[in-house]
Amino acid sequence: MTIQYACFVSYRRLSDLSTKAFIKQLECAIRNHLERLREDGVFIDYNDIRCGDELEEKVAQAICVSSCMVVVYCPAYDNSLYCRRELAAMIELENMRKQVIGDQLPAKRLIFTIVYGGSDSDIPQWIKDTIYIDMRKFSLLSKKIYLDKELDKKIREMVMSIWERHKIIDAASDKFTIDCTTFKLPPLEKAPSRSQPFPGR
Repeated sequence: MTIQYACFVSYRRLSDLSTKAFIKQLECAIRNHLERLREDGVFIDYNDIRCGDELEEKVAQAICVSSCMVVVYCPAYDNSLYCRRELAAMIELENMRKQVIGDQLPAKRLIFTIVYGGSDSDIPQWIKDTIYIDMRKFSLLSKKIYLDKELDKKIREMVMSIWERHKIIDAASDKFTIDCTTFKLPPLEKAPSRSQPFPGR
C-alpha cells in the first residue's frame, strides 16, 4: 500500500459560521507546519472530495492512506455516527500497523485530538488517553490561530509528532497488506464510547 497523507482531519460539519471559520483556520495552521515537510500532507474532506465522488468510499480510502488522524472534537462529534465511524477506522488501522511494526511505534498513538467546545465533563475518556490540545478558550474574535504563539507552538509540536510517525509508517508501507481501495468504515460499535479508555491503551 502507498501512504499518501501524513494526517486525515476528522471533524463534525456544523452550520454555524464560527465553527466553519475555526476549522478553516485550524487546517491552515496544520498545513503551514506540515507542508514544509511534505507537500499535500493533509486530507480534509471539504477540500479533497470532488462533486460526484462516493463520499463514504472516498473518506475510507483517504483514512487508509493516511498515517495519522487529527480529531477536531466538540460534544456534537459524539452525535455524528459518521464521525465516530471515521474514528473507528483509524483505531482499526492503528492496531493493524502496530501488529506489523509495533517495535518501531512503542506507545505511539496515531490519533491526535483538538478540543474546541464543551466543559471538562464533556471530554470523553478516550480523548484523555490521547495526545490532545485544549482550544476551548480560544476565540476567533480576539486573534487568528497563527498569531497565538502558545497555540501555534502546540500545533507545531503536534505536527512534528505526526511527522515522526508518518516517516516510520511510510518507510514500512510495503509491509502492510491491506488494500485501501476496498477498505470500509467499520460499524459504529467499533468506536469507543464516552467512558471507554482508548482501545489498546
